[in-house]
Amino acid sequence: MRRLLIAILICSMLLPMCAMAATDADTDFDQDFLSYIHALNAREDYIISPLSLRAALILAVEGANGDTREHLLRAMGFASEDEMAQWYATVRESVGYFLGWVRWQAQDLKQAASYYPEEEAPTLPPHAYRVLNGVWNNTDIFGGFLPDYIRRISERYDATVASVPADQITDTVNQWCDRATDGMIPSISDDLSACAAALVNAVYLKSSWAEDFDDYMTEPEDFTDIDGQVSRRDMMKAKESYLYYEDGDTQLISIPLNGGLTFIAVLGDASDWQADYAAARYMDVDLWLPKLDTESVFGADALEGYLRDRGAADAFDASAADFSRMSDQPWYIGSIMQKAKIKTDEEGLEAAAVTIVADGYAAPWEEEEPRYREFHADRPFRYYVVTTSTQTPLVVFAGQEAR
Repeated sequence: MRRLLIAILICSMLLPMCAMAATDADTDFDQDFLSYIHALNAREDYIISPLSLRAALILAVEGANGDTREHLLRAMGFASEDEMAQWYATVRESVGYFLGWVRWQAQDLKQAASYYPEEEAPTLPPHAYRVLNGVWNNTDIFGGFLPDYIRRISERYDATVASVPADQITDTVNQWCDRATDGMIPSISDDLSACAAALVNAVYLKSSWAEDFDDYMTEPEDFTDIDGQVSRRDMMKAKESYLYYEDGDTQLISIPLNGGLTFIAVLGDASDWQADYAAARYMDVDLWLPKLDTESVFGADALEGYLRDRGAADAFDASAADFSRMSDQPWYIGSIMQKAKIKTDEEGLEAAAVTIVADGYAAPWEEEEPRYREFHADRPFRYYVVTTSTQTPLVVFAGQEAR
């Protein structure tokens, strides 16, 4: 498979440097939000999706009016509705690029299959990248959404819209989350029966490395966690040319994924990782990377706390919230939560996140041996899954491996 993907790898190597020409608003939001999350979880493993949070909140913004609308927009890092629409167009662009790559690669492999015995023909392993939206109202509590709101979120964000009774809403939403994330996030809540309306986004990504890690090179190595405790972790290893940046104690590496994305890992100071990534250059690197298997749940302390601190407190206040573009009935954000998970191995990465916004609810020349720079992730590091196919890069997932 690695030989068949060489052309794609070469193409992907040309993209990261120009892709980092992000708008200030997107860069500022990602950096600000991730700094807030990291401050709350600086000593723990975590995984979160800034993209999923923003996408779920867009469903709320489309139903909000007046100050509630303006405050939510600003808290999400958007100066206007047009800027919000442009951001979501970039989300669609990244998904479209990924799906185009999958179609092109499947077609290429189908043509190549004619040169192999049937049982040895190369096939493309499962790949997926989707950003899905859904809204549900509880017919026993909430009369329904306004027709204009349904039209807007259906046309602009391909949202699923459904009305279900209290005894069905929990199973309905959880089954949607399970399907949307290929079982990585099988449920978002144990009980939504007291929830009047739920606005939900799901992000799912399954992609292969542009250059696989060789299984035989993976071996246990010491990993020193944030408390200085040492444990043995399976380390994937490679000696290749990567986008790499080093300055003092900071090291950054970009490991390309197929489909217009990359996995960025940072050792040391990650406070300015986007600028460091923009300054990275291709270098020979001796890479060690532990396999990841991390899941997180973020609730009011993180997500609501962030939005309140950024001026959107009225959206959470039943007496002040104005969601009159969503329904004739009063509504406010009583709860916001995200579940996220990531797994990596020698072949690639799989990650998912679901964010729910709801009112209150229960819960072959022989050359000289190159000098390899070492990127040995044998101590705590932060990581980011970022699009490289879009002019404005999207931070799809971000996290930390601390233990």
